[in-house]
Amino acid sequence: MPQIVLSEKLLAGLAGWDVVKQARTIVAENRVLSSSWEPPLLRGVVQAGTSSFRAGLAIRRENDAENLCTCRQSREWGTLCPHSIAVGIHALKPPAPPASPSPPIQTLPGNSKSPPSPSRPLIASKDVRRILRVPLSTPHQPDSPSNAAEPLAVHVVLPPNLADALARGRATVFFEGRTSRGSVPLATLAETRTFTLEPSDHRLLDAAESLAAGDTPAMLQVSGSDFASLLEALVDHPRVTFGKSQSARIEITPWRIPVRALLLPTGEIELRLKPLPKPPVLVPGGRLWVLNGAKFCPIELPETCRPLLSGSVRIPRSAVPAFLISALPALQAATELESDFAAADFELRPEPPRFVLHLSGGLASLTAQLHATYGPRIVTAGVSVPNDPPWMPDPANIRRYTARDTGAERAALHRLQRHGFSGPDAQGRLHLAGQNPILTFFAREYPRLEREWQVTLEERLERSTRQNFERIEPRFAITPSGEQWFDLQVSYATSGGERLPAAEIQRLLRGGQNHTRLKNGRIALIDTGAVEELEEILVDTAPDQHAGGYRIRQSHAGFLQASLAQQGW
Repeated sequence: MPQIVLSEKLLAGLAGWDVVKQARTIVAENRVLSSSWEPPLLRGVVQAGTSSFRAGLAIRRENDAENLCTCRQSREWGTLCPHSIAVGIHALKPPAPPASPSPPIQTLPGNSKSPPSPSRPLIASKDVRRILRVPLSTPHQPDSPSNAAEPLAVHVVLPPNLADALARGRATVFFEGRTSRGSVPLATLAETRTFTLEPSDHRLLDAAESLAAGDTPAMLQVSGSDFASLLEALVDHPRVTFGKSQSARIEITPWRIPVRALLLPTGEIELRLKPLPKPPVLVPGGRLWVLNGAKFCPIELPETCRPLLSGSVRIPRSAVPAFLISALPALQAATELESDFAAADFELRPEPPRFVLHLSGGLASLTAQLHATYGPRIVTAGVSVPNDPPWMPDPANIRRYTARDTGAERAALHRLQRHGFSGPDAQGRLHLAGQNPILTFFAREYPRLEREWQVTLEERLERSTRQNFERIEPRFAITPSGEQWFDLQVSYATSGGERLPAAEIQRLLRGGQNHTRLKNGRIALIDTGAVEELEEILVDTAPDQHAGGYRIRQSHAGFLQASLAQQGW
């Protein structure tokens, strides 16, 4: 395999010039903490806010590289990110000559090959000065190098006026190192000798050195968000004080702040903090922290409720259902909540829609538009409305909300699709093409839709159907036949009065036809489904058939009457 030569042209070919430009910005801001190039591996560490990423590339060929960065862009999308390209650009820069000879890196007795590996990389973008520490993974044995290292305890000193400093957006934090020789600023111990530290101090130094661009600091000026990241590393640390005397505690258990929730006469919900002896100091960051007395604790609040830490929060009626479903349970779990309502007091349910179908077109092509009405609100079935609130407040009841019944809307659309309509398109229109499918629709499904929905026809279509269609409907004649029986005669006639023998109807159905041409030139539509349903009803009555019709027991009269009425006959 040919030797890969690292260059900006190579990096641009792998990631593109846009990524290279972003990477140059990262390098210019001195956010690349380390870089090394040992073909085919490019490795380094890049600072991003309060976090740092181990970044780099495994370059196999000029057009083939694997991203080694741990950032989200790399993990989730697999693309080459600016962090790894920045490491490559940094590795191409020649190191600046030192102003004075650097002291040799101290090695532990008994291990002349290399110094102990610190918890963070020693290769950096500048001449860093860092505490040499024995890794936590080093085994403790009689001849272990850790026995030759000196114990070190790190102390963190916070300013007594920390609350005021955080309110101004910047605070100073001091770091001291305590050894058997006494306490000194922590930075003065950098690269002097090797130390063993407790796990809590390892975690603290990782965070502090990241904020100090690789150096072990004696003091840091931090923003509120940087201080919040430092608090994450200080959880349960035993040596944190305000000034030199007052102990400070950093706890991971969230503080359950006291909150009061009120349902207002307008239907809105107001959240406010209950009165406290002293307002807590908010430390914003990835996780919210508060300073309550001498104790730091995180606060776990839903995003919509965070503003109540600086004042009251009012939930508008349109957002109350979402608050009840998601935010209220989270608020009850994270705070000491006192409220004058419960989620069970509210009624949240879908509202059954009333459907309005409008048809337009002709026998060659038919267009349908289906609307769902919810009281005064009319929506196109199956079409979402941008910024449309999912829940509709009841103006007469502040505890009642309704929603679109999207399941019923989908079922209504599917009903049209079962009868040959395609769509809906982006405007909610459905289409049916071809004379036979359209005649079948008007013969079989249209009468049912007229009974169940509000159906309107475009003026031209309404005139065409009135002039060209006649519907064939069953007609019934009942003759008493004693106390135990009655006779039922069934005949078929068009809406214009023309009669068709039952045998003719059966002949058309056996031939798969649902329409026929009448003597007057119009088209007679046969509701094949209705004829089939009538036959099933008659079978259920177990009639005796004769030339004049059907003889049915009187005990079936109620069933027959109800079944025929249900079909609209």
